[in-house]
Amino acid sequence: MRAVRGHLEAQLDRYGCALILGPRQVGKTFLARQLAGSAADATILLDMQTANDRKQVQDFHHFHEANAGKLIILDEAQEAPELFPELRACLDRREFAKDSTRWLLLGSAAAQLTQLAGQLGGRYGEIDLWPFQMSELTSKLDTSSAAAEMGEVVAQTAAQAPAADDYDIQHRMWLRGGFPDSYLAESEQASLEWRSSYLRSLTDPAFIPKGALERPDLVKPMWEHLAVSQGEPMLLDKAAQRLGCKVNIIRELLAHLHMTRLVRVLRPWFPNEGKRIDKPARFFIRDSGLLHENWNFAAVDDLRANPLCGKSWEGFVLEALSLRKPKSAELYFYRNDNKQEIDIVVDFGADRRWAIEVKLGDDTAPKAGFYDAVAEVGAERAFVINGGRESLEPGNGKVPIFCLADALALIHQPDLAQTTAR
Repeated sequence: MRAVRGHLEAQLDRYGCALILGPRQVGKTFLARQLAGSAADATILLDMQTANDRKQVQDFHHFHEANAGKLIILDEAQEAPELFPELRACLDRREFAKDSTRWLLLGSAAAQLTQLAGQLGGRYGEIDLWPFQMSELTSKLDTSSAAAEMGEVVAQTAAQAPAADDYDIQHRMWLRGGFPDSYLAESEQASLEWRSSYLRSLTDPAFIPKGALERPDLVKPMWEHLAVSQGEPMLLDKAAQRLGCKVNIIRELLAHLHMTRLVRVLRPWFPNEGKRIDKPARFFIRDSGLLHENWNFAAVDDLRANPLCGKSWEGFVLEALSLRKPKSAELYFYRNDNKQEIDIVVDFGADRRWAIEVKLGDDTAPKAGFYDAVAEVGAERAFVINGGRESLEPGNGKVPIFCLADALALIHQPDLAQTTAR
């Protein structure tokens, strides 16, 4: 069971309705079925892609009365848009009518489902489900019941690699990514083949709804451009030239891929909100396994030997931080006119910021100009995250050097961290 189950149940109790959002094959339906299994007699599970299940809800009022008080799970709910006005009326009457019915909506088209849910007027909770996280699989980051809930996955990982420790699990997740079928595959080749199949379903024009894009044939070239430009500023003119299309097509393709929840947009941090300069954002493919499929990496040694390795590690660290940071914190990058930069700026609000340099190899010294940039953003804490097994004492760079696991533990509870002098 995923560690989000408790949060999901709380949302259902509070609003009477919740959405599970996330990329395809991330485990949304599995989570819903597990939730249904714990109260099978009081649960209705319907797939809106099937004619028989859709027929059951055609008379919504009768269906609701017949199943009042139950948990009703509608899979692929975006396939039944006509239900959303009815559901809104039902949720409006929930408190007055003392209706304990709970509605769980999920679907593979997250953008479409979110748009339809807008008709509910905020009367729903939302769960953003992502592939496996480091905190679910490693003992060092276990701060909740996640390790117990993921016991089957942990056991399977141990069976495949009996001598693996947390550091080995980190490398496995970095290479394969966090999608369950990829992470748990019986071999590196099987994992790579699964990711190849997944990307075909994402980028093949045959799988893209007709009329959704002006140039569906360019989704795959756009994805490939993102892969080779991982973490670089997105220059629209350059991308349009490479793909042989207009800039407006690039914008549409980027919006489409962003809505799959597989692409992260990292925006620049500005010291003065009133004097923002138009600097391009940096784009990252969020799942490292999908990124590596584009490069055809099937082993960590292949990955480390490639010059793109550093950008892959930076994206992996960025995604791990995003899943562990406080919900209110925002992530940015910083680069001034003198090309002095900070890989990741964590903005906690209330004028509190951290500056993070991401390194992979033995060289842990921050880049030239890092300290000037730290001063410019007013960071209360600055450190390096490297790819090592253990955290290290500060070297000539004079900033702490954390392994990823220690950095994730730190950002999860930033108020407990001692402030480091700038």
